[in-house]
Amino acid sequence: MMPEGNPFSTRYTQPGRLEYQFPADSNARQLVERLAACGWWGQIVGPHGVGKSTLLQTLLPELTTAGRTVSWWTMSSGQRRWPAGLQVAARSWRAAANVLVVVDGYEQLGYLARWRLRRRCRQTGSGLLVTTHRPGNLPTIATLSCPLPTVQRLVAQLLNTNRGLISADDVSSCYAAHRGNVRETFFALYDLYELRRRSAQTRQPDGGRMP
Repeated sequence: MMPEGNPFSTRYTQPGRLEYQFPADSNARQLVERLAACGWWGQIVGPHGVGKSTLLQTLLPELTTAGRTVSWWTMSSGQRRWPAGLQVAARSWRAAANVLVVVDGYEQLGYLARWRLRRRCRQTGSGLLVTTHRPGNLPTIATLSCPLPTVQRLVAQLLNTNRGLISADDVSSCYAAHRGNVRETFFALYDLYELRRRSAQTRQPDGGRMP
C-alpha cells in the first residue's frame, strides 16, 4: 500500500526508514565483523547523499548483537568543535562498557577536535566508527556509492503499486542532474511528484483526490 501523501517526503526517505541496499557480496554482519577485526575502529567513506547515515542505521542491530554500547553523535554542517553533550558523555566512556562511539559527519570536525576524539577513545578503550566524505587515518570498512539501478529499486519501493506519476526516465534524469546524490535526487522527485499530482487533481472534473 502506498504511503499517504508524497512518497518522497523525508518521513519516508530519512535514514532508518529505507534499508540500506547492500551489494550482492556484502551485508551488515560482514561489515561489523570487518570493524571488529580492526579493533572496532573504522570509517565509512563516500560523497554526500549516497547513504552513509542509512548504512549506520542498518548496522545498529548487528552492533548491539555484537555487544557494543553505541554512543551516537551526528555533526552539523560547519561544526568544528565537539558538541557539549559529547564532552559530557566522553567522561563516562570506559573499556568495560564496550563503548563504540559513532560519529556521523566526522569530516565536519576540525583537525584538533578529531585528534582529541581519537585520543579519548584510545584512553578509554572505546571503539570509533565514523562516516566521512574523504578517507582519513582510520581503517576503511566500506567505500560507498549508489548506482542508478539501486536508486531505481529504492524508488520502486517508495512508489509501491502507484507508479503512474514517476517513470524510470524521471529517476534517471534526476539522478544525472544531481550527479548521483541520492538525497538530492529524492528532493527533486518530491517536487516532480507534487507538481504532477496537483496537475492531475486539477484535471479531475470533481476536483477530488486521485484514487
